[in-house]
Amino acid sequence: MAYSLSLFLAFFTSLTITVLILPRLSNIALKIGLLDFPGQRKMHSNPRPLVGGLGMMMALSVTCLLFVPFSNLRGFYAGIAMLAIVGFLDDFRELNHRWKFVAQIVASIFMIYFSNNIVLTLGDIFAIGPVDLSSSLAIPFTVFFTVGVINAINMIDGLDGLAGGISLIAFISFAVLAYINKQTELVLLSIALSGAVFGFLKYNWPPSKLFMGDAGSLALGFSLVFISIAISQKENSLVPPVVPLLVLSVPIVDTLTVMIKRLLRGRSPFKADKYHLHHITMKYGYRKKTTVRIILLVSSMFAAIGIIGVTLEIPEYRLFLIFLAYFVLYVTASFFIKNLLILRLRFIRKRRRAGKKMWKVLVMLMKLMETLKAMKRTKRFNVTLPFSCTRTNGEEVFSGTVVNIGTCGFAARLRELIFLKEKTDVVVCLQEEEKEKRFSVTAEVAWLSREDDGYLYGFKFINMDKSQAGVLKDYIASLEKRNKKVPPLAKGDELLQK
Repeated sequence: MAYSLSLFLAFFTSLTITVLILPRLSNIALKIGLLDFPGQRKMHSNPRPLVGGLGMMMALSVTCLLFVPFSNLRGFYAGIAMLAIVGFLDDFRELNHRWKFVAQIVASIFMIYFSNNIVLTLGDIFAIGPVDLSSSLAIPFTVFFTVGVINAINMIDGLDGLAGGISLIAFISFAVLAYINKQTELVLLSIALSGAVFGFLKYNWPPSKLFMGDAGSLALGFSLVFISIAISQKENSLVPPVVPLLVLSVPIVDTLTVMIKRLLRGRSPFKADKYHLHHITMKYGYRKKTTVRIILLVSSMFAAIGIIGVTLEIPEYRLFLIFLAYFVLYVTASFFIKNLLILRLRFIRKRRRAGKKMWKVLVMLMKLMETLKAMKRTKRFNVTLPFSCTRTNGEEVFSGTVVNIGTCGFAARLRELIFLKEKTDVVVCLQEEEKEKRFSVTAEVAWLSREDDGYLYGFKFINMDKSQAGVLKDYIASLEKRNKKVPPLAKGDELLQK
């Protein structure tokens, strides 16, 4: 009874602290610039706070102090603390990747030296008896395996909820395996980690509000390695080493495949590209959320196979054959992805052949409408007008300067960060000679551009009534009389018209 209560309290404490602390950390991140900005390889269009990893580690620290025994976990705490700090520094100032590798190697050594957590056997994966490693091979193999899994989790963190979901499935699986193996401290540690990740997914499940960052991916990857080794390398363990390999098969196989393909192309295995599993799945036409669900389903399937294999005492070589079959199938399929995509497109074309002519007409009409819309231009005037905007929840009010204005919207400078598509209540002080009129309207952020002292925004007017439209029209007419028309912003006006 006391043990069950400890499990519940460990999960609930970790979950609650994570859920409560992440919004507060997000507010701090917005002020100090701890954000992941959109880019060419990024899947998001708005900046996201990189505080998920920090929040999870804070929750884990409190939970471990309260419920998890300290015995034989010194290497874990030393390694995860160092990786969380290095990950935070990388999120904030983008460290050289060599420093991250050094930190991962040092964390591996901490794990080996302080907790004696080391890979000594691979098990009977070839049906010829246990494959044991000599002392000269065990340490470098453990370091290699640790660094590999940490980077596998880091590399697969490409979609909202993906790395967190895979980690949650793995931690729950390890909790079950540790329970079978009668390792109480590892059950509590896995449950505490599960609670932290579950709380993080509340804000990271698509569409996400924040990311875990390198502080999270490095720490979670190290946690997965530590627990998998501790479970499988225990003396007289009921969990063979191949089972954690199955539980982590999705990120491991994905990372190995991507690196092999990069080497074959003559590129660095660490140079980023778009050939990961989630990229390939999305190329088949699946949406982000569907892609995440598919990958998590595959990960759950392999985790279930591992647990069933331990329960039914399935021979280790058969479980390894399952992993090997998945690896060979995935690697082979990845080399023919272009041909598979072409075949899929041909199949889709055949299915749509009946409505092909109508579809072409619709496409032509849509293109014509887009062309006409693109040809439409509104006059834009340089101004310097004070304005204020209030978020729709009424909690925050920002002040800035309008730099140009037209009938469809305006461009303005603000120090604070407002997200794309966010609707705000705007008040602009329209100045006409000696008169000043307050123009209140709802506007939406159509685009934003980062500057040295803040941000330049394009606001689009929405839901204007007749009286508001009349006030704006009169003001634009007065500007026309003064003949202060200026050319549109190259980026801003084009995006605002869309």
